[in-house]
Amino acid sequence: MSVKLVVLTLLSLLVFAGNFIRAAPIALALFAVMFTVSTPSLDGLGVVYGLLSGGITSGLGYILWYAALKELNVTHAATVQLSVPVITAFGGALFLGEAITQVLAIASVAIVVGIALVVLVKKKPVPAPAPEVEEGDESAGDALLVEAGPALAGETSER
Repeated sequence: MSVKLVVLTLLSLLVFAGNFIRAAPIALALFAVMFTVSTPSLDGLGVVYGLLSGGITSGLGYILWYAALKELNVTHAATVQLSVPVITAFGGALFLGEAITQVLAIASVAIVVGIALVVLVKKKPVPAPAPEVEEGDESAGDALLVEAGPALAGETSER
Protein backbone atom coordinates (compact mmCIF):
# COMPACT_ATOMS: atom_id res chain seq x y z
CA MET A 1 0.00 0.00 0.00
CA SER A 2 1.47 3.35 -1.00
CA VAL A 3 2.05 6.17 1.47
CA LYS A 4 -0.24 8.41 -0.57
CA LEU A 5 -3.10 5.90 -0.29
CA VAL A 6 -2.56 5.53 3.46
CA VAL A 7 -2.62 9.30 3.93
CA LEU A 8 -5.71 9.61 1.75
CA THR A 9 -7.45 6.85 3.71
CA LEU A 10 -6.60 8.47 7.05
CA LEU A 11 -7.80 11.88 5.84
CA SER A 12 -11.04 10.28 4.61
CA LEU A 13 -11.58 8.71 8.01
CA LEU A 14 -10.92 12.03 9.75
CA VAL A 15 -13.44 13.80 7.50
CA PHE A 16 -16.00 11.08 8.17
CA ALA A 17 -15.38 11.22 11.93
CA GLY A 18 -15.77 14.98 11.91
CA ASN A 19 -19.04 14.77 10.00
CA PHE A 20 -20.29 12.06 12.34
CA ILE A 21 -19.43 14.13 15.42
CA ARG A 22 -21.15 17.22 13.99
CA ALA A 23 -24.27 15.21 13.12
CA ALA A 24 -24.49 13.41 16.47
CA PRO A 25 -26.13 16.29 18.44
CA ILE A 26 -28.84 16.65 15.79
CA ALA A 27 -29.46 12.91 15.78
CA LEU A 28 -29.63 12.82 19.58
CA ALA A 29 -32.10 15.73 19.61
CA LEU A 30 -34.32 13.94 17.09
CA PHE A 31 -33.99 10.75 19.12
CA ALA A 32 -35.19 12.64 22.21
CA VAL A 33 -38.14 14.10 20.27
CA MET A 34 -39.06 10.60 19.13
CA PHE A 35 -39.41 9.49 22.76
CA THR A 36 -41.60 12.47 23.68
CA VAL A 37 -43.97 11.93 20.73
CA SER A 38 -44.30 8.14 21.00
CA THR A 39 -42.97 5.19 22.92
CA PRO A 40 -40.83 3.26 20.46
CA SER A 41 -39.63 -0.22 21.19
CA LEU A 42 -35.89 -0.43 20.78
CA ASP A 43 -33.77 -3.52 20.96
CA GLY A 44 -30.33 -2.70 22.38
CA LEU A 45 -28.51 -5.08 20.07
CA GLY A 46 -30.44 -3.68 17.09
CA VAL A 47 -29.36 -0.14 17.98
CA VAL A 48 -25.72 -1.27 18.24
CA TYR A 49 -25.94 -3.08 14.88
CA GLY A 50 -27.54 -0.01 13.31
CA LEU A 51 -24.85 2.33 14.61
CA LEU A 52 -22.04 0.00 13.60
CA SER A 53 -23.38 -0.74 10.14
CA GLY A 54 -24.15 2.92 9.48
CA GLY A 55 -20.76 4.02 10.73
CA ILE A 56 -18.82 1.34 8.87
CA THR A 57 -20.67 1.67 5.57
CA SER A 58 -20.53 5.46 5.65
CA GLY A 59 -16.83 5.35 6.50
CA LEU A 60 -16.13 2.96 3.64
CA GLY A 61 -18.22 5.13 1.34
CA TYR A 62 -16.15 8.19 2.23
CA ILE A 63 -12.90 6.29 1.70
CA LEU A 64 -14.03 5.09 -1.73
CA TRP A 65 -15.35 8.52 -2.72
CA TYR A 66 -12.14 10.34 -1.78
CA ALA A 67 -10.07 7.68 -3.54
CA ALA A 68 -12.18 8.15 -6.68
CA LEU A 69 -12.00 11.96 -6.46
CA LYS A 70 -8.27 11.97 -7.10
CA GLU A 71 -8.93 10.36 -10.49
CA LEU A 72 -11.76 12.71 -11.56
CA ASN A 73 -11.85 16.36 -12.50
CA VAL A 74 -14.30 18.59 -10.63
CA THR A 75 -17.00 18.58 -13.32
CA HIS A 76 -16.96 14.80 -13.66
CA ALA A 77 -16.97 14.27 -9.89
CA ALA A 78 -19.96 16.57 -9.37
CA THR A 79 -21.81 14.95 -12.26
CA VAL A 80 -21.10 11.35 -11.31
CA GLN A 81 -22.40 12.10 -7.82
CA LEU A 82 -25.82 12.67 -9.40
CA SER A 83 -26.03 8.91 -10.00
CA VAL A 84 -26.53 8.23 -6.28
CA PRO A 85 -30.37 8.39 -6.37
CA VAL A 86 -30.44 5.96 -9.32
CA ILE A 87 -28.10 3.52 -7.57
CA THR A 88 -30.12 3.82 -4.36
CA ALA A 89 -33.46 3.27 -6.09
CA PHE A 90 -32.28 0.19 -7.92
CA GLY A 91 -30.51 -1.07 -4.78
CA GLY A 92 -33.88 -0.80 -3.01
CA ALA A 93 -35.49 -2.80 -5.79
CA LEU A 94 -32.76 -5.44 -5.75
CA PHE A 95 -32.33 -5.87 -1.99
CA LEU A 96 -35.70 -4.80 -0.57
CA GLY A 97 -38.06 -5.81 -3.34
CA GLU A 98 -39.26 -2.26 -4.02
CA ALA A 99 -41.12 -1.67 -7.26
CA ILE A 100 -39.42 -0.26 -10.33
CA THR A 101 -42.09 2.01 -11.75
CA GLN A 102 -42.23 3.49 -15.21
CA VAL A 103 -41.52 6.95 -13.77
CA LEU A 104 -38.45 5.61 -11.93
CA ALA A 105 -37.17 3.91 -15.09
CA ILE A 106 -37.65 7.02 -17.28
CA ALA A 107 -36.12 9.34 -14.68
CA SER A 108 -33.16 6.98 -14.20
CA VAL A 109 -32.52 6.82 -17.95
CA ALA A 110 -32.68 10.64 -18.13
CA ILE A 111 -30.18 10.97 -15.27
CA VAL A 112 -27.78 8.40 -16.72
CA VAL A 113 -27.96 9.95 -20.21
CA GLY A 114 -27.28 13.40 -18.70
CA ILE A 115 -24.29 12.05 -16.80
CA ALA A 116 -22.99 10.33 -19.94
CA LEU A 117 -23.30 13.56 -21.93
CA VAL A 118 -21.17 15.43 -19.43
CA VAL A 119 -18.59 12.70 -18.90
CA LEU A 120 -18.22 11.27 -22.42
CA VAL A 121 -18.64 14.28 -24.71
CA LYS A 122 -15.32 15.94 -25.46
CA LYS A 123 -15.15 19.71 -25.20
CA LYS A 124 -14.07 21.56 -28.30
CA PRO A 125 -10.87 23.51 -27.74
CA VAL A 126 -11.37 27.22 -27.29
CA PRO A 127 -9.31 29.22 -29.76
CA ALA A 128 -6.64 31.46 -28.33
CA PRO A 129 -7.53 35.15 -28.27
CA ALA A 130 -5.99 37.34 -30.96
CA PRO A 131 -2.92 39.26 -29.83
CA GLU A 132 -3.43 42.84 -28.79
CA VAL A 133 -2.27 45.29 -31.42
CA GLU A 134 -0.97 48.73 -30.62
CA GLU A 135 -1.59 51.51 -33.10
CA GLY A 136 1.34 52.13 -35.39
CA ASP A 137 2.84 48.67 -34.83
CA GLU A 138 3.71 47.49 -38.35
CA SER A 139 4.66 43.97 -37.24
CA ALA A 140 1.18 43.41 -35.75
CA GLY A 141 -0.31 42.66 -39.15
CA ASP A 142 2.31 40.01 -39.76
CA ALA A 143 1.53 38.37 -36.40
CA LEU A 144 -2.18 38.29 -37.22
CA LEU A 145 -1.49 36.74 -40.62
CA VAL A 146 0.71 34.05 -39.06
CA GLU A 147 -2.01 33.15 -36.54
CA ALA A 148 -4.92 33.43 -38.96
CA GLY A 149 -3.11 31.84 -41.90
CA PRO A 150 -4.32 28.25 -41.39
CA ALA A 151 -7.89 29.37 -40.73
CA LEU A 152 -7.90 31.56 -43.84
CA ALA A 153 -6.62 28.64 -45.89
CA GLY A 154 -9.44 26.43 -44.57
CA GLU A 155 -7.15 24.27 -42.44
CA THR A 156 -8.17 23.10 -38.98
CA SER A 157 -6.06 21.94 -36.10
CA GLU A 158 -8.18 18.79 -35.61
CA ARG A 159 -6.81 15.75 -37.40
